[in-house]
Parts: sequence; C-alpha cells; structure tokens
Amino acid sequence: MEARRSSTQGSAPTAALLRAIQEFNDHRFFECHETLEALWLQGHSQTRLFYQGILQIAVGFLHVRRRNFRGAVRLMGSGIDKLQAFMPSFMGVDVEGLVRESSAALQWLTINGEARISSFDLSGIPKIRCEEDV
Repeated sequence: MEARRSSTQGSAPTAALLRAIQEFNDHRFFECHETLEALWLQGHSQTRLFYQGILQIAVGFLHVRRRNFRGAVRLMGSGIDKLQAFMPSFMGVDVEGLVRESSAALQWLTINGEARISSFDLSGIPKIRCEEDV
C-alpha cells in the first residue's frame, strides 16, 4: 500500500467527478458507475485507482439494493481497500469519511449475513463529501 497522501495531492475535483459524487449521493449508483468508468478510462495510474475505488463502492451499494450479498461485500471491500491509499482526502474528496462509513456498512453486512441483506437500512449509505462540505 502506498504512503498516505495529503489533502493537497491531486487536483481539485473535475466537473465529471462532481457529477459522479452527486449521482452517488442521490443513490444513482449505476449512473455513478458510468460516469466514473469514463473518468477511469481517461485517467492516469494514480487517479484511475481513486476512481475505481469509488466506483466499486458505488456498485457495492447497488448490489445491496439488489440484495446481491456476495457482490456487495466483494466490491465494497475492494473499493475500500483501494481508497485507503488516498486518505485523508484526494482531489478535494473526503476519502477518510467515505472509507469509514463504507466500512461500517460492510461490517453490518458481514455480521448480519446474506439472510438479512434486505434489512440493511439504506439511510446508512454514506454521502461523499468534498473538502468544502466538511
């Protein structure tokens, strides 16, 4: 894992990243995936991993809504792992908050298991915050 990055690393969020964040926060996870995938395809290695981490968490929550336990746990865990290298923040995004709140959701899923995925409280889905929001 890379060393922790400071909040000054990376550029300010692009309009496309802000759109993906809004889509995530509106629980439009499929749209968020599409927006981030386009960014991922254009990005360089550092930002590609960042976009992929958020994308995987978004798709993880899409799987929660669709009650696909294995997909939710696998993708959320992978996204969380990728984003830890970007804490506390990157490109103006509060990565630490997203990782912390997504980890809490993943822990709930792991403890409660596949049989209770339909009981997951969707209000527990984190909001992605930018530095100016915190």
